Amino acid sequence: MIIASNSENCFSLSSWSHNKEDPHFATQQDVFNDLGQSCLDNAWKGYNVSLFAYGQTGSGKSYSMVGYGEDIGIVPMMCKEIFRRIEEQDKTGDGSVTFRVDASMIEIYNEQVRDLFNPSNNKPGGLEVCLITK
Repeated sequence: MIIASNSENCFSLSSWSHNKEDPHFATQQDVFNDLGQSCLDNAWKGYNVSLFAYGQTGSGKSYSMVGYGEDIGIVPMMCKEIFRRIEEQDKTGDGSVTFRVDASMIEIYNEQVRDLFNPSNNKPGGLEVCLITK
């Protein structure tokens, strides 16, 4: 189940992705259209974006974010689309625009932070989280 909330902390979206036979079933594409597309659109405008999955073990966070097999999740869909847009811009643009894509994926489990993209960074006791200001 995916639940999104607005700034007033009222539930504005709930998706059921457990049973494909259920009439309320939401596909990975549905979830991407509801949540990932707006993150992608804002990233394309140059904003920093974050997507946060929270819930108990086995509730479908990894499935929704990464997917399984051919049923890809929000993160791979966003990556495919952002690089498709960059390629399209490179073909149609005049070359005056440059792109920079930075990404990180962390897991917080048992009060320890782990880097999922570069596990070699993970230290015993978890990563240190520092406040960075620019």
